[in-house]
Amino acid sequence: PFATLSFALSNACVQGRGDIVFVMPGHRESIPDAATLAMNCAGVAVIGIGSGNLRPTFTFTTAATANIPVRSSNMSIQNCLFLANFADIASVFTAIRGSSATSTITGTTLTTVGAVTGSFYPGMTLGGTGVTPGTIILSQLTGAANGIGTYQVSISQTVPSTTITGLTPDFAIDNCEVRDLSSVLNFLTIFTGNATANSCDGLALTNSRISSLGTTAATTAIKLSSATDRLAIRDNFGN
Repeated sequence: PFATLSFALSNACVQGRGDIVFVMPGHRESIPDAATLAMNCAGVAVIGIGSGNLRPTFTFTTAATANIPVRSSNMSIQNCLFLANFADIASVFTAIRGSSATSTITGTTLTTVGAVTGSFYPGMTLGGTGVTPGTIILSQLTGAANGIGTYQVSISQTVPSTTITGLTPDFAIDNCEVRDLSSVLNFLTIFTGNATANSCDGLALTNSRISSLGTTAATTAIKLSSATDRLAIRDNFGN
């Protein structure tokens, strides 16, 4: 067992392996900023155990900008409770900006040969002319962190110089609850997308409950700022 979900994702899980992290009943963590916890390992399912207030609980504190960035693709989180303990918390989850760069792939090595827009993170799904569907970044090999350099990818292939993008599709929130603690301790949004087209394809919010008490600003469950395909929003409840 590990003390935090962040440690489990960053140290015990492997990109693209399909790991499952079980979070025990009564587990509690604080989210004071946008760096404490990130969804950063492709293919991982985070499953909370327990019911009611014994579900794994993540309490957002300290800053309105506290959030959980989604950095990797094909991730899901189930049966967890998210509590707002600060005013006007902008979002529970935030999709990081999609990345792009003129790049090549030789074998399992991606080499960026031009300036990187945004950041390449392990776990991102890669797209571009000639890129094999389902290719993800496994790790960075050389270069500036998340920028110009070389990266190991999951599928061996040959891709000549082209614009390659890194996206974080297929994030799923299922059977969770997002709860304001008062009219002024509140969330504004559950999930916030970004301006990169198709970065949030496959987003799913299902079987979840939104307990919205906030009166200080307008609230919207999902905010998408670009084209998004394969969206699934169903069987959710709000009050």
